[in-house]
Amino acid sequence: MGQHSRKKAQNGKSGSIREQVSRANLGSATLLVDDKELTPVQISSTLREYARELGRRGSFIYADARARAFSAGRDTYLGRAWLILQPLIDILLYGLIFGVVLKTNRGIENFVGYLVIGIVFFGFFSKQFLHGNGLLRSQKGLLNSFNFPRATVVFSGSLRLFFDSLPPAAVALVAALLTQPSLSVSPKILAVIPVFILFHLFGTGAMFFSARMTALVPDLQAIMKLTSRVLFYLSGIFFSIDRFVNHEILKTAMELNPLYQFLSIFRGIILSDSLPSLSAFLGVALWSILVFTFGFIYFYLAEGKYGNLR
Repeated sequence: MGQHSRKKAQNGKSGSIREQVSRANLGSATLLVDDKELTPVQISSTLREYARELGRRGSFIYADARARAFSAGRDTYLGRAWLILQPLIDILLYGLIFGVVLKTNRGIENFVGYLVIGIVFFGFFSKQFLHGNGLLRSQKGLLNSFNFPRATVVFSGSLRLFFDSLPPAAVALVAALLTQPSLSVSPKILAVIPVFILFHLFGTGAMFFSARMTALVPDLQAIMKLTSRVLFYLSGIFFSIDRFVNHEILKTAMELNPLYQFLSIFRGIILSDSLPSLSAFLGVALWSILVFTFGFIYFYLAEGKYGNLR
């Protein structure tokens, strides 16, 4: 009887072992799946569907941008005051170097107003362009965890920077007007608003380009910073192109620079109380629409790659 019990126990143990081996083999089995009807989850099938997906997240984009707005300097003693203090420090620095030392103020009636508009308004574009620099890599934890249009991140960042730009834009406008030899404000000043919106649209398009390029090739972040610096010096921020640029090809290239065109319109409205010509306004509007459209499409075409960033 005892021998029979031991034999039964051994058979039970043997059966248990065979069951475990069987389960192990089942767990390591290769399953074949027909993937003919599967599509990537990271990208919508058409650009229109992708745009609709973004539209459905409009409330999130706005809420996220508002929550993050005015956060610059949050961990400092002066806090949000740095939104205004930083451009003012830049104005003092560049005004001292180029206006006082290098005398680039020659031929400019209101050099302070000219410099204020150049530095502050170019700074809005620079922040957008460089905000896209490595933006997706800084959010790769979020991108790898959830399935949503990656352009949401860019739009949210761009809208946040738009909110951040309002206080320094107002300060720059007042400072430029107060430094005018003869202060005169007319309803024409309201023309700054549509031009400002177009300028931000232009910057958003540039942000799409920098976001995609630096997401896929992180080494390009240094190139983007260099590009922003080159544009700064080629946009007539602190000197008159007509007075200091004698080379015809270089002068033509600088005048065709859309950033220079935007700044010229801003200066004309604020400092000269003159509306831009129809051709000048249509020129910057065309630049804005083209850069935004092609930037958005360029970003969309790599949508499926943003969820696999390392």
